[in-house]
Amino acid sequence: MSRHLGDERSRRNRVCPHHAVSSPAVVSTSCHAFGPRSLLKHEPLRMPHPMTLAAFILAVIGTITATAALTWNILTFIWQGAWPKLTPIVGFQSGAGLVVIEANRDFRDVRESLMSAAHQMPHGPLVIGVKVVNAGRAPFHVAEWALRSDPSNTSLKQFDNPLDSPAVPCDIPPKASQTFFTDLKAAYALAQASKTIDGKPQRVVVTVSSGGRTYATKPVAPPVLALGRPPSQ
Repeated sequence: MSRHLGDERSRRNRVCPHHAVSSPAVVSTSCHAFGPRSLLKHEPLRMPHPMTLAAFILAVIGTITATAALTWNILTFIWQGAWPKLTPIVGFQSGAGLVVIEANRDFRDVRESLMSAAHQMPHGPLVIGVKVVNAGRAPFHVAEWALRSDPSNTSLKQFDNPLDSPAVPCDIPPKASQTFFTDLKAAYALAQASKTIDGKPQRVVVTVSSGGRTYATKPVAPPVLALGRPPSQ
């Protein structure tokens, strides 16, 4: 009987060799209760919910679509009226009609183009003016057009019309264009006269007035204006 009790007491007091403690009351019955495996927690990788990703994509597509629709509505509203596009031109009249090129391009291109065209057909004096394209959906009314020298803000508006430039006022139908022009010598004389008044280098633009508003082209290249210099100067 005493031997049996001794064996039972011996089993109760047996401890794990890796976790020996001073009191048998706190002895673990498992050798791996406090082992490394109990400290590592393997959390499963959580992927975005398919419905959340789909909702995000739909929201982005909806935003893009709404922005595009708003932009189109604004452009449609603008195009419902008259919408002029102005380009300064230089050229000459010939038996085949008016030969022009953009006057704000590189001077070498302008000169070569004019010389090439002049060699192929008889021509009159050099002219300068503006090509007005009505990109809107309503007629564009041209009250007047002019040559303006900046920064002196000096304008030449009253032109003699010996070159058969279209008379103003006039209306330009939607998607149509009209070219107004005068002698290039007038633009050169305007730039020179404005320079003596203001004392600063001048930029010549062509303006078109309509409905109380004035539209202006980009400046004409100064070497192009110099083509209108009289031979005596």
